[in-house]
Amino acid sequence: MLRTLIIVLALTWAHAAPAHAEAPTAPSAFLSKTDCFQTTPDYESWVASIVQRTGAAPVSKAQLETLVPARMFAFARAAFDCHVITYDSGGHTVSGYVVRPKGDDADRLPLLVYNRGGNGGFGRLDALQLFQTLLPLAKAGHVVVASQYRDADEFGGRDVDDVMRLIDLSRTLPGTDGDRVFLLGQSRGAMMSYLVARRRSDITAMATIAGATDLGAGLAWRPEMERVYRARIPGYADDKPAALRERSALRWAEHLPAGMPVLLLHGEADDRVSVEDSRAMAARLRQLDRPHRLVVYPGDDHSLRQNRRAAHAEIVAWFRSAGTAAAEASGSRSSPPAVRRSAEQPATASCLCSSPSTAKGGSISALVPMVSHVDHTEHDVSVIVTEQGLADLRGLTPKQRARTLIANCVHPDYRDALQEYFDRALHHSYGKHASHLLPEALSWHQRWLETGTMKG
Repeated sequence: MLRTLIIVLALTWAHAAPAHAEAPTAPSAFLSKTDCFQTTPDYESWVASIVQRTGAAPVSKAQLETLVPARMFAFARAAFDCHVITYDSGGHTVSGYVVRPKGDDADRLPLLVYNRGGNGGFGRLDALQLFQTLLPLAKAGHVVVASQYRDADEFGGRDVDDVMRLIDLSRTLPGTDGDRVFLLGQSRGAMMSYLVARRRSDITAMATIAGATDLGAGLAWRPEMERVYRARIPGYADDKPAALRERSALRWAEHLPAGMPVLLLHGEADDRVSVEDSRAMAARLRQLDRPHRLVVYPGDDHSLRQNRRAAHAEIVAWFRSAGTAAAEASGSRSSPPAVRRSAEQPATASCLCSSPSTAKGGSISALVPMVSHVDHTEHDVSVIVTEQGLADLRGLTPKQRARTLIANCVHPDYRDALQEYFDRALHHSYGKHASHLLPEALSWHQRWLETGTMKG
């Protein structure tokens, strides 16, 4: 039980900060800002909107209720400020999303810019992808923004300006730390991220999923993309090699910011973008002595469907580490208190703790609301690892620590129950430094003593 007690301490302090802060207002440069759920205020209407959508892969009601259960929908409505926005970019009206956790306005969260894949209308973000991609990133402690790109899609041409413009608008949003800006690009979105990073000096770190880095080699591997390039890329017929090279980060990797860490994730069985794109890019970054990490998932596909949770943990940990390093290097006063405190303590004052997420054949959860005895306080623990994933807690507020632990380290058998306790604790005791439901805080231990399991 000792390691269990070490692990659970982080959640003991997890419930803090008021949950009733006002939602941030749109800057005047946003043309419009509409609540994500304005037209689907209840679960039934939301499900119907997805089932009836056109232009995307069909999803049955039964499938949708498995992917996004009613409790997940209710949690999203209560826990996030989510808006569909429009903004001007070079005379084009472009739509997108802005998502952030509620109640964290005082914390100044880092800005995470998600760049979608696809082209034109194909691959546009919708209400289902909001739950599968954007909300989990916001839940991990980010202000998440995403552009749909202009209708006149140039596949890495002037549409890159749409992402540039969104970053400029979003860096000044209330509660946003404009000094910590992360790029996450998927498929074509990885190309967009590289193109943006080449033009900016304020990107803290970036990550790619199934990133296209060599369009020329990719065209030989997947010839059907010729049709997309001809339709989208201006001047393609006049100078095809130049058009492809301009969009291929492998060909100009030396022009990326030298200190920007790059995480590359790729499924080895990807049939849309060859895994060799990421391998070649990693080799080039290594040649340039640039900070990077390559993770290849054997047997997985373009979307990393077999490893979504592991990939999410990799991305969150990558950005967390880069953001902490940037805050410590700059000595920023706006960095969270735990980051400043860590910089002032000796290196031996914090530790990495690892443990199975359960014990006694699954009857005990290693992460619980509260423990009766504490060996190490939350100030001494930096990283927690279970077989479910990794939680990098450096620089996080108590509430952010709880969210990160629940999302990444708790066993699925206990995750919903712990999330439900956390949500109710915030609601019933907001404003407290450590919000708890005291009559229930130690009930998990009592239940195990009485029934032999912590499961409700």
